[in-house]
Amino acid sequence: MVIRALIVIFAFLHFQCSKNRKILLRAENHHRLKVIYELKLYSDSVFQFSMTQALKTDNVIRDTGKFYLKKDTLIFPRPFFPIYGRKAVIKHGFLEFLDSTEPFKLQILRQEFVEGQNVDSLQVRDISIFTYTSKFYQSIFPNAIHYDLSNEELIEVNKLVGLCILENKDELSKQLESYDMQFVAVINQQKEKEVWVNCACKDEYSPNDYKYGLIDADDGGDCYFRVKVNLTKHIYHSLSVNGRA
Repeated sequence: MVIRALIVIFAFLHFQCSKNRKILLRAENHHRLKVIYELKLYSDSVFQFSMTQALKTDNVIRDTGKFYLKKDTLIFPRPFFPIYGRKAVIKHGFLEFLDSTEPFKLQILRQEFVEGQNVDSLQVRDISIFTYTSKFYQSIFPNAIHYDLSNEELIEVNKLVGLCILENKDELSKQLESYDMQFVAVINQQKEKEVWVNCACKDEYSPNDYKYGLIDADDGGDCYFRVKVNLTKHIYHSLSVNGRA
């Protein structure tokens, strides 16, 4: 009887705690392969993660565990999914994992951790900013450190990419507005502000892919190109355009 009573009490307390907890963060990633990732963080420091394949609701991977917040960074005691790491920063309306096996972000739909980070605060449209880490970008920027771009600097990068397109019509036949862009900004070895810009044609079937992870293609012609912008010297350089299949 005593054991049964304890079980009932424990179940009741667990129910009450679950009932009273609230969602502190909800974020999603709608992957190009029609996979939906969803992360929820609760007030009792528990996270719930799910990965669902569209049109196959019976094929759902779920995980749960604990987390804690350190300034604007979420720390998970263990990777809550094999490739997405255990450390994520809240920035520009996204949750970006910094120690995953590939660049990966979730778009924040709701959060109550960091003031002003509920929505994408960037004034330049159709861009996604990725945090520099040597693990991912050492070959692009050796021994650099991450730099946070201001909105004024974002506008300048955008203008210099537009200038690059205008001055290289033999290689780039499309307009600036045809592209989604991904930025990685650093202070380089020469102590200069520099930005790697990864450009891809807008995709009507997967219009948000550029927000979540780096786009990489082997061909596709001028639908895909990369260029560096030096904000200290106010120039662009190192243009690279994909070939055609």
